[in-house]
Amino acid sequence: MAFYRYRKNGGQITNESIDAVNPWLNEDTTYEDVLTDPSLSVSLNPDLPKIWTGTEVRNATAPEIAAFSLGEAEDENLKARTESSNLVDEKNDRAKVIKGLALATLDEINILRSQHGLNPRDPSQIKTAIKNKINTGDAD
Repeated sequence: MAFYRYRKNGGQITNESIDAVNPWLNEDTTYEDVLTDPSLSVSLNPDLPKIWTGTEVRNATAPEIAAFSLGEAEDENLKARTESSNLVDEKNDRAKVIKGLALATLDEINILRSQHGLNPRDPSQIKTAIKNKINTGDAD
C-alpha cells in the first residue's frame, strides 16, 4: 500500500511510505492527515515536491511550492497558540510564574477599579481573558 502524509493547510505532501500498515496511524491529525493509495498523476517526478489537490497527488507548481512555507508558518502559529493557551491550565513552575504575574497584575487592576467604584475582577475572568487573547491572535 502507498501512504502519503500531507498538510491539511495547502496539501503539501510531507512524507511517503510503501508499507503494509499506515506508519502514521497514531499521529495527531490536527494539521496533517494521511492518504491511502490515492489517485496519482501519471507524470510524477520523484525529485519534485508533491501536493494533494483533493482528488490526486501530483507534482507541485512553483507558486504552490512557494505557498507551502506560508501554510507551515500558519500551522506553527496555531500550534503555538494552542500550547500557550494550554499553559494557562498547567500546574508546573513555568505556569506558576505566569499565573503569579497575572494575579499580581489583577490585584493592581482591582485597586484601580475599586477607586472608581467598579466591581473587582476575579482570577477566572483573567484566565478567560488571557485565553481569548491567545486564541484570537492578539498575543501573536
